[in-house]
Amino acid sequence: MTVAPVAGTPKMRIVIRGVSAATSDQAKTQAWERVAGLIPKEGYLLSEPEAVYEPVKDAASPKEMVTATA
Repeated sequence: MTVAPVAGTPKMRIVIRGVSAATSDQAKTQAWERVAGLIPKEGYLLSEPEAVYEPVKDAASPKEMVTATA
């Protein structure tokens, strides 16, 4: 997981790498739940997660990387 500021905004981009699931929707849900469990329940708003496909060395298929902005 990485957390980085979004330039020119008060937002942070949270990236969850290597989410494995049967579908993209399931991967997004898993990543969303991980992030939601880490941030305070009040004072923060999570954006809809975005799936990004990232090639992985020596893998038959790419791993899915899911990002959300808080």
